[in-house]
Amino acid sequence: MARLLNTDDTVLKTVPGAETWNAGDLRLTDCGRVGIKVGGVPAVAGEKASLRIRGFIEAPAGANLSAGAVVAAHIANQNIVAQGAGGSTVAGILLHTVTSGQMAIVDLNAQDLIV
Repeated sequence: MARLLNTDDTVLKTVPGAETWNAGDLRLTDCGRVGIKVGGVPAVAGEKASLRIRGFIEAPAGANLSAGAVVAAHIANQNIVAQGAGGSTVAGILLHTVTSGQMAIVDLNAQDLIV
């Protein structure tokens, strides 16, 4: 028999190495999706951090991007870039056109819903 484990689209991940994760940091989940660190208290190495994997997020654009495009997160730079950019992971669908440096609103992991 199956059972429902979670309905809020949040997963836990252990913070690696000597890192500290703050609220709003973009991180990769164990399954390879982009998540955003939630909760007001920083998580340090060895602690569990909550990562939200669905919803609208706002992050700086690292390039000029068009509304409706599948975009990626560059985890090291903490910004949104074009899908396929070096060092990035697909993050979701861009909701409005932006130029580099503007705040981009992304429907996080919505690309998973495209059939």
